[in-house]
Amino acid sequence: MNVAQANPTEFAPSRRCPAEEILNCRRQLNLAGATTILDALPSQVMLINHQRQIVFANVALKTALGLDTATSLMGIRPGEAMNCAFVKFAKGGCGTSKFCSECGAVLAMIKAIDGLTGCEDFHLLQEKNGDISGKDLRVTAKPLTLAKQELVLFTIDDISDHNRRRYLERIFFHDILNTAGGAMGMAEVLFEESTPTAREDLQILMQAMIHLVEEIESQRTLLAAESTDLIVHPEPVDCFKMVQRLTRKLTRYREANDKQLVAVDKLTPFTIETDPTLLERVLGNMIKNALEASSPGMTVTVGYKTEDDQVTFWVHNPTHIPAQTQKQIFRPSFSTKGSDRGLGTFSMRLLTQNYLGGMVSFSTCEDTGTTFYAQIPRTPPPA
Repeated sequence: MNVAQANPTEFAPSRRCPAEEILNCRRQLNLAGATTILDALPSQVMLINHQRQIVFANVALKTALGLDTATSLMGIRPGEAMNCAFVKFAKGGCGTSKFCSECGAVLAMIKAIDGLTGCEDFHLLQEKNGDISGKDLRVTAKPLTLAKQELVLFTIDDISDHNRRRYLERIFFHDILNTAGGAMGMAEVLFEESTPTAREDLQILMQAMIHLVEEIESQRTLLAAESTDLIVHPEPVDCFKMVQRLTRKLTRYREANDKQLVAVDKLTPFTIETDPTLLERVLGNMIKNALEASSPGMTVTVGYKTEDDQVTFWVHNPTHIPAQTQKQIFRPSFSTKGSDRGLGTFSMRLLTQNYLGGMVSFSTCEDTGTTFYAQIPRTPPPA
Protein backbone atom coordinates (compact mmCIF):
# COMPACT_ATOMS: atom_id res chain seq x y z
CA MET A 1 0.00 0.00 0.00
CA ASN A 2 1.37 3.40 -0.95
CA VAL A 3 1.94 5.93 1.81
CA ALA A 4 2.41 9.65 1.71
CA GLN A 5 5.55 11.47 2.84
CA ALA A 6 6.03 11.15 6.61
CA ASN A 7 6.11 14.03 9.06
CA PRO A 8 8.25 14.07 12.21
CA THR A 9 7.08 11.86 15.08
CA GLU A 10 7.92 11.36 18.73
CA PHE A 11 6.07 8.04 19.07
CA ALA A 12 3.97 6.17 16.47
CA PRO A 13 4.70 6.35 12.70
CA SER A 14 3.24 9.45 11.05
CA ARG A 15 2.88 8.16 7.46
CA ARG A 16 -0.59 8.21 5.95
CA CYS A 17 -2.23 6.51 2.96
CA PRO A 18 -3.29 8.61 -0.04
CA ALA A 19 -6.95 9.58 -0.07
CA GLU A 20 -7.70 7.52 -3.20
CA GLU A 21 -6.60 4.29 -1.50
CA ILE A 22 -8.77 4.96 1.54
CA LEU A 23 -11.71 5.73 -0.74
CA ASN A 24 -11.18 2.51 -2.67
CA CYS A 25 -11.08 0.53 0.59
CA ARG A 26 -14.33 2.18 1.67
CA ARG A 27 -15.97 1.22 -1.64
CA GLN A 28 -15.00 -2.41 -1.11
CA LEU A 29 -16.52 -2.35 2.38
CA ASN A 30 -19.74 -0.82 1.04
CA LEU A 31 -20.02 -3.49 -1.61
CA ALA A 32 -19.56 -6.20 1.01
CA GLY A 33 -22.36 -4.72 3.14
CA ALA A 34 -20.03 -4.26 6.11
CA THR A 35 -20.80 -0.57 6.64
CA THR A 36 -24.55 -1.22 6.80
CA ILE A 37 -24.04 -3.81 9.53
CA LEU A 38 -21.72 -1.58 11.57
CA ASP A 39 -24.12 1.36 11.27
CA ALA A 40 -26.83 -0.78 12.86
CA LEU A 41 -24.73 -1.44 15.96
CA PRO A 42 -25.38 0.68 19.10
CA SER A 43 -21.67 0.62 20.00
CA GLN A 44 -19.23 3.25 18.76
CA VAL A 45 -17.15 1.60 16.04
CA MET A 46 -14.42 2.61 13.61
CA LEU A 47 -12.56 0.67 10.95
CA ILE A 48 -8.95 1.83 10.77
CA ASN A 49 -6.19 1.00 8.32
CA HIS A 50 -2.60 0.15 9.31
CA GLN A 51 -1.66 3.83 9.15
CA ARG A 52 -4.25 4.41 11.91
CA GLN A 53 -6.53 6.35 9.56
CA ILE A 54 -10.29 6.03 9.72
CA VAL A 55 -11.79 4.17 6.79
CA PHE A 56 -15.27 4.04 8.30
CA ALA A 57 -17.01 5.45 11.40
CA ASN A 58 -20.50 4.26 12.27
CA VAL A 59 -23.57 6.33 13.12
CA ALA A 60 -23.28 5.68 16.88
CA LEU A 61 -19.77 7.15 16.93
CA LYS A 62 -20.72 10.24 14.94
CA THR A 63 -23.71 10.81 17.20
CA ALA A 64 -21.50 10.57 20.30
CA LEU A 65 -19.16 13.13 18.74
CA GLY A 66 -22.07 15.46 18.00
CA LEU A 67 -21.60 15.17 14.23
CA ASP A 68 -24.10 14.94 11.45
CA THR A 69 -24.35 11.32 10.34
CA ALA A 70 -23.44 12.39 6.79
CA THR A 71 -20.13 13.85 7.99
CA SER A 72 -17.14 11.94 6.68
CA LEU A 73 -14.20 11.16 8.95
CA MET A 74 -12.30 9.19 6.31
CA GLY A 75 -8.57 9.67 6.29
CA ILE A 76 -8.18 11.31 9.68
CA ARG A 77 -7.09 9.51 12.84
CA PRO A 78 -9.18 8.72 15.95
CA GLY A 79 -7.64 11.42 18.15
CA GLU A 80 -8.27 13.99 15.46
CA ALA A 81 -11.90 12.87 15.12
CA MET A 82 -12.39 12.97 18.91
CA ASN A 83 -10.83 16.45 19.31
CA CYS A 84 -7.92 15.24 21.45
CA ALA A 85 -6.25 18.28 23.01
CA PHE A 86 -2.77 16.85 22.38
CA VAL A 87 -3.13 16.64 18.60
CA LYS A 88 -1.95 20.26 18.33
CA PHE A 89 1.42 19.17 19.74
CA ALA A 90 1.78 16.37 17.16
CA LYS A 91 3.34 17.51 13.91
CA GLY A 92 2.52 14.16 12.32
CA GLY A 93 -1.04 14.05 13.69
CA CYS A 94 -2.68 11.73 16.23
CA GLY A 95 -0.22 9.30 17.77
CA THR A 96 2.97 11.20 17.03
CA SER A 97 3.44 13.53 20.01
CA LYS A 98 5.44 12.67 23.13
CA PHE A 99 2.14 12.56 25.05
CA CYS A 100 0.81 9.78 22.81
CA SER A 101 3.11 7.16 24.33
CA GLU A 102 0.75 7.14 27.34
CA CYS A 103 -2.46 7.09 25.28
CA GLY A 104 -4.42 3.84 25.59
CA ALA A 105 -6.08 4.37 22.20
CA VAL A 106 -2.76 4.55 20.35
CA LEU A 107 -1.31 1.60 22.29
CA ALA A 108 -4.38 -0.53 21.49
CA MET A 109 -4.15 0.35 17.78
CA ILE A 110 -0.47 -0.55 17.62
CA LYS A 111 -1.18 -3.95 19.21
CA ALA A 112 -3.91 -4.67 16.67
CA ILE A 113 -1.72 -3.62 13.75
CA ASP A 114 0.83 -6.14 15.05
CA GLY A 115 -1.86 -8.85 14.97
CA LEU A 116 -2.89 -8.81 18.63
CA THR A 117 -6.04 -7.66 20.40
CA GLY A 118 -5.55 -4.48 22.39
CA CYS A 119 -7.87 -3.33 25.16
CA GLU A 120 -6.94 -0.19 27.07
CA ASP A 121 -8.50 2.45 29.32
CA PHE A 122 -7.49 6.05 28.78
CA HIS A 123 -8.44 9.56 29.80
CA LEU A 124 -9.36 11.66 26.77
CA LEU A 125 -8.76 15.38 27.18
CA GLN A 126 -10.89 17.10 24.53
CA GLU A 127 -10.57 20.65 23.25
CA LYS A 128 -13.20 22.10 20.93
CA ASN A 129 -13.78 25.77 20.14
CA GLY A 130 -11.51 26.70 23.02
CA ASP A 131 -13.48 24.67 25.58
CA ILE A 132 -11.91 21.78 27.51
CA SER A 133 -13.72 18.60 28.56
CA GLY A 134 -12.69 15.10 29.60
CA LYS A 135 -13.90 11.52 29.23
CA ASP A 136 -12.82 8.14 30.56
CA LEU A 137 -12.88 5.68 27.67
CA ARG A 138 -12.22 1.98 27.18
CA VAL A 139 -11.10 1.06 23.67
CA THR A 140 -10.73 -2.34 22.07
CA ALA A 141 -8.77 -2.84 18.86
CA LYS A 142 -8.84 -6.15 16.97
CA PRO A 143 -7.16 -7.13 13.69
CA LEU A 144 -9.77 -7.79 11.02
CA THR A 145 -9.74 -8.91 7.38
CA LEU A 146 -12.86 -7.58 5.68
CA ALA A 147 -13.62 -7.40 1.96
CA LYS A 148 -9.97 -8.45 1.38
CA GLN A 149 -8.79 -5.41 3.34
CA GLU A 150 -6.43 -5.68 6.34
CA LEU A 151 -8.01 -3.39 8.94
CA VAL A 152 -8.44 -2.79 12.66
CA LEU A 153 -11.88 -2.96 14.29
CA PHE A 154 -11.78 -0.16 16.86
CA THR A 155 -14.61 0.09 19.43
CA ILE A 156 -15.09 2.77 22.09
CA ASP A 157 -16.98 2.54 25.38
CA ASP A 158 -17.52 5.63 27.49
CA ILE A 159 -16.84 4.56 31.10
CA SER A 160 -16.90 8.07 32.57
CA ASP A 161 -20.13 7.47 34.51
CA HIS A 162 -18.86 4.10 35.73
CA ASN A 163 -15.59 5.56 37.02
CA ARG A 164 -17.34 8.57 38.55
CA ARG A 165 -19.79 6.30 40.36
CA ARG A 166 -16.98 4.14 41.76
CA TYR A 167 -15.15 7.25 42.98
CA LEU A 168 -18.28 8.56 44.69
CA GLU A 169 -18.97 5.13 46.20
CA ARG A 170 -15.50 5.04 47.78
CA ILE A 171 -16.02 8.50 49.30
CA PHE A 172 -19.52 7.59 50.45
CA PHE A 173 -18.50 4.36 52.18
CA HIS A 174 -15.50 6.00 53.84
CA ASP A 175 -17.52 8.90 55.22
CA ILE A 176 -20.65 7.01 56.23
CA LEU A 177 -18.68 4.26 57.98
CA ASN A 178 -16.78 6.86 59.98
CA THR A 179 -20.07 8.49 60.99
CA ALA A 180 -21.85 5.22 61.81
CA GLY A 181 -18.83 3.87 63.68
CA GLY A 182 -18.64 7.03 65.78
CA ALA A 183 -22.35 6.83 66.58
CA MET A 184 -22.01 3.17 67.56
CA GLY A 185 -19.09 4.00 69.86
CA MET A 186 -21.10 6.74 71.53
CA ALA A 187 -24.04 4.34 72.02
CA GLU A 188 -21.72 1.84 73.71
CA VAL A 189 -20.40 4.54 76.07
CA LEU A 190 -23.95 5.63 76.95
CA PHE A 191 -24.92 2.00 77.53
CA GLU A 192 -22.06 1.41 79.95
CA GLU A 193 -22.77 4.62 81.88
CA SER A 194 -26.57 4.39 81.88
CA THR A 195 -28.94 3.34 84.65
CA PRO A 196 -30.55 -0.13 84.48
CA THR A 197 -33.89 1.37 83.46
CA ALA A 198 -32.35 3.18 80.45
CA ARG A 199 -30.32 0.21 79.26
CA GLU A 200 -33.26 -1.51 77.59
CA ASP A 201 -33.76 1.41 75.20
CA LEU A 202 -30.01 1.78 74.64
CA GLN A 203 -29.78 -1.94 73.90
CA ILE A 204 -32.24 -1.41 71.02
CA LEU A 205 -30.17 1.54 69.80
CA MET A 206 -26.97 -0.52 69.90
CA GLN A 207 -28.62 -3.33 67.95
CA ALA A 208 -29.70 -0.85 65.30
CA MET A 209 -26.21 0.67 65.04
CA ILE A 210 -24.53 -2.74 64.82
CA HIS A 211 -26.96 -3.71 62.06
CA LEU A 212 -26.32 -0.43 60.21
CA VAL A 213 -22.52 -0.84 60.24
CA GLU A 214 -22.82 -4.49 59.15
CA GLU A 215 -25.05 -3.57 56.22
CA ILE A 216 -22.71 -0.80 55.06
CA GLU A 217 -19.68 -3.09 55.28
CA SER A 218 -21.55 -5.83 53.39
CA GLN A 219 -22.49 -3.49 50.56
CA ARG A 220 -18.94 -2.16 50.27
CA THR A 221 -17.52 -5.69 50.13
CA LEU A 222 -20.07 -6.80 47.55
CA LEU A 223 -19.43 -3.84 45.26
CA ALA A 224 -15.68 -4.44 45.44
CA ALA A 225 -16.19 -8.14 44.69
CA GLU A 226 -18.44 -7.50 41.70
CA SER A 227 -15.97 -5.01 40.21
CA THR A 228 -13.03 -7.40 40.89
CA ASP A 229 -11.39 -4.74 43.09
CA LEU A 230 -11.53 -6.93 46.17
CA ILE A 231 -8.14 -8.02 47.51
CA VAL A 232 -7.84 -11.28 49.47
CA HIS A 233 -5.62 -11.27 52.58
CA PRO A 234 -5.18 -14.89 53.76
CA GLU A 235 -4.06 -15.60 57.30
CA PRO A 236 -4.52 -18.41 59.85
CA VAL A 237 -8.14 -18.61 61.05
CA ASP A 238 -9.27 -20.60 64.08
CA CYS A 239 -12.63 -22.04 62.95
CA PHE A 240 -13.83 -22.69 66.51
CA LYS A 241 -13.11 -19.14 67.67
CA MET A 242 -14.74 -17.65 64.56
CA VAL A 243 -17.97 -19.61 65.09
CA GLN A 244 -18.04 -18.69 68.78
CA ARG A 245 -17.38 -15.01 68.03
CA LEU A 246 -20.05 -14.82 65.33
CA THR A 247 -22.76 -16.47 67.41
CA ARG A 248 -22.05 -14.14 70.34
CA LYS A 249 -21.99 -11.11 68.04
CA LEU A 250 -25.15 -11.92 66.09
CA THR A 251 -27.12 -12.78 69.20
CA ARG A 252 -27.42 -8.99 69.47
CA TYR A 253 -28.67 -8.80 65.86
CA ARG A 254 -32.24 -7.48 65.82
CA GLU A 255 -33.56 -10.52 63.94
CA ALA A 256 -32.31 -12.71 66.80
CA ASN A 257 -34.89 -11.30 69.20
CA ASP A 258 -37.11 -14.08 70.64
CA LYS A 259 -34.99 -16.73 68.89
CA GLN A 260 -32.07 -18.90 69.95
CA LEU A 261 -28.71 -18.76 68.17
CA VAL A 262 -26.32 -21.47 69.35
CA ALA A 263 -23.06 -23.07 68.29
CA VAL A 264 -22.68 -26.84 68.38
CA ASP A 265 -20.91 -28.12 71.49
CA LYS A 266 -17.52 -29.88 71.28
CA LEU A 267 -16.47 -28.64 67.84
CA THR A 268 -13.09 -30.02 66.77
CA PRO A 269 -10.37 -27.32 66.79
CA PHE A 270 -9.35 -26.64 63.20
CA THR A 271 -7.19 -23.92 61.60
CA ILE A 272 -7.39 -22.86 57.95
CA GLU A 273 -5.55 -20.29 55.83
CA THR A 274 -8.09 -17.86 54.41
CA ASP A 275 -9.29 -14.25 54.50
CA PRO A 276 -11.01 -13.89 57.90
CA THR A 277 -12.99 -10.77 56.92
CA LEU A 278 -14.50 -12.38 53.83
CA LEU A 279 -15.18 -15.67 55.61
CA GLU A 280 -16.91 -13.81 58.44
CA ARG A 281 -18.99 -11.96 55.85
CA VAL A 282 -20.10 -15.25 54.27
CA LEU A 283 -20.89 -16.99 57.56
CA GLY A 284 -22.55 -13.86 58.93
CA ASN A 285 -24.89 -13.73 55.93
CA MET A 286 -25.72 -17.42 56.38
CA ILE A 287 -26.62 -16.85 60.03
CA LYS A 288 -28.60 -13.66 59.35
CA ASN A 289 -30.62 -15.36 56.60
CA ALA A 290 -31.38 -18.27 58.93
CA LEU A 291 -32.52 -15.92 61.69
CA GLU A 292 -34.71 -13.93 59.29
CA ALA A 293 -36.30 -17.14 58.02
CA SER A 294 -37.06 -18.41 61.54
CA SER A 295 -40.10 -17.67 63.66
CA PRO A 296 -40.03 -16.61 67.34
CA GLY A 297 -39.09 -19.51 69.60
CA MET A 298 -37.08 -21.32 66.93
CA THR A 299 -33.38 -22.18 67.23
CA VAL A 300 -30.66 -21.52 64.65
CA THR A 301 -27.64 -23.79 65.00
CA VAL A 302 -24.12 -23.16 63.70
CA GLY A 303 -21.29 -25.67 63.32
CA TYR A 304 -18.70 -27.17 61.01
CA LYS A 305 -17.21 -30.49 60.00
CA THR A 306 -13.60 -31.03 59.06
CA GLU A 307 -11.68 -33.01 56.48
CA ASP A 308 -7.98 -33.12 55.69
CA ASP A 309 -8.12 -30.50 52.95
CA GLN A 310 -11.20 -28.45 53.81
CA VAL A 311 -13.75 -27.38 56.40
CA THR A 312 -17.50 -27.22 55.79
CA PHE A 313 -19.33 -24.63 57.85
CA TRP A 314 -23.08 -25.08 58.18
CA VAL A 315 -26.03 -23.10 59.52
CA HIS A 316 -29.35 -24.81 60.21
CA ASN A 317 -32.83 -23.42 60.84
CA PRO A 318 -36.10 -25.38 61.26
CA THR A 319 -37.98 -23.82 58.31
CA HIS A 320 -38.41 -25.27 54.80
CA ILE A 321 -37.69 -23.41 51.53
CA PRO A 322 -40.56 -23.83 49.00
CA ALA A 323 -39.71 -25.54 45.72
CA GLN A 324 -40.23 -22.40 43.63
CA THR A 325 -37.93 -20.37 45.86
CA GLN A 326 -35.22 -23.05 45.81
CA LYS A 327 -34.75 -22.47 42.07
CA GLN A 328 -33.92 -18.80 42.69
CA ILE A 329 -31.43 -19.18 45.55
CA PHE A 330 -28.00 -17.59 44.86
CA ARG A 331 -29.32 -15.51 41.95
CA PRO A 332 -28.56 -11.76 42.18
CA SER A 333 -31.46 -9.50 43.17
CA PHE A 334 -33.72 -12.39 44.20
CA SER A 335 -35.27 -12.27 47.66
CA THR A 336 -38.32 -13.54 49.50
CA LYS A 337 -38.21 -10.39 51.64
CA GLY A 338 -39.22 -7.83 49.01
CA SER A 339 -38.01 -6.18 45.81
CA ASP A 340 -35.38 -4.07 47.60
CA ARG A 341 -33.53 -7.09 49.03
CA GLY A 342 -31.77 -10.08 47.55
CA LEU A 343 -27.98 -9.71 47.77
CA GLY A 344 -27.37 -12.04 50.73
CA THR A 345 -27.23 -15.47 49.10
CA PHE A 346 -25.68 -14.07 45.92
CA SER A 347 -22.88 -12.39 47.86
CA MET A 348 -22.26 -15.62 49.79
CA ARG A 349 -21.68 -17.49 46.55
CA LEU A 350 -19.69 -14.68 44.92
CA LEU A 351 -17.27 -14.28 47.82
CA THR A 352 -16.90 -18.01 48.52
CA GLN A 353 -16.44 -19.18 44.94
CA ASN A 354 -14.51 -16.26 43.41
CA TYR A 355 -12.35 -15.20 46.33
CA LEU A 356 -12.12 -17.98 48.93
CA GLY A 357 -11.85 -20.85 46.44
CA GLY A 358 -14.77 -22.75 47.97
CA MET A 359 -18.40 -23.59 47.30
CA VAL A 360 -21.76 -22.83 48.91
CA SER A 361 -24.83 -25.05 48.79
CA PHE A 362 -27.98 -25.85 50.76
CA SER A 363 -30.39 -28.64 51.57
CA THR A 364 -33.98 -28.26 52.66
CA CYS A 365 -36.70 -30.61 53.86
CA GLU A 366 -40.16 -30.08 55.32
CA ASP A 367 -39.37 -32.44 58.21
CA THR A 368 -35.86 -31.33 59.17
CA GLY A 369 -35.62 -27.72 57.95
CA THR A 370 -32.91 -25.95 55.96
CA THR A 371 -29.12 -26.07 56.16
CA PHE A 372 -26.69 -23.84 54.23
CA TYR A 373 -23.11 -25.03 53.72
CA ALA A 374 -19.86 -23.21 52.93
CA GLN A 375 -16.95 -25.46 51.95
CA ILE A 376 -13.64 -23.64 52.42
CA PRO A 377 -10.24 -25.15 51.47
CA ARG A 378 -7.69 -25.50 54.24
CA THR A 379 -5.19 -23.47 52.22
CA PRO A 380 -6.00 -20.72 49.70
CA PRO A 381 -6.06 -21.69 46.01
CA PRO A 382 -3.21 -20.47 43.77
CA ALA A 383 -3.66 -16.85 42.67
